[in-house]
Amino acid sequence: MATIKSLEDAKEKISPDIVYQEMYQEMRRYRDYELISSQWYTGFLVVILGALIAGKQFNPIILISIKVISLILTFGWIFSVIYVKDRNKELRNWVTKWYEPTWKDFKPEEKDIKPWQLIIVSQSALCIAIVLIAKIQLFSQLIFPSPCGAGWYLP
Repeated sequence: MATIKSLEDAKEKISPDIVYQEMYQEMRRYRDYELISSQWYTGFLVVILGALIAGKQFNPIILISIKVISLILTFGWIFSVIYVKDRNKELRNWVTKWYEPTWKDFKPEEKDIKPWQLIIVSQSALCIAIVLIAKIQLFSQLIFPSPCGAGWYLP
C-alpha cells in the first residue's frame, strides 16, 4: 500500500473523478441542509403562531419571550440560508472552473426570483405575524385586564 507523504503526492494519487464526486456530494449536502432547516424553522414558527392565535392568554413575560425567541430563530435562520447559498455558489464555481469539461456550455436560465428568496420572505412573514399578534395580545391585556381579578395570569 502506497503512503502519501505530501500534498503534491496526494494530488497525484487522488483521481479527479473522486474529487468531482465529493464536491457534488458536498453541494447536495448544503442544499439538503437548507431545505431541512427551512422545514424545521417553519414548523417552530407555525407552532408558536398557532399557540398565539388559539386565544389563550399568556403571561406578559411569556409573550415578550415568544417575540424575542421568534426574532432570534428568524435571524439565525436567515443567516443560515444566506451562508449555505454562498457556500454552495462558491463550491459550484470551483467545480466549474477546475473539473467541468470545457465543451459543457449549458447554463440553466436565470430566474428573477430564486427559491431561497421566497423561503426568507415566508419565514420573515411568519415572524412578523408572531410579533404583531403577541404585541396585540400584550396591549389588550394591559388595556382590558381580566374581570375575574386574576389580572394577566389567567389559566
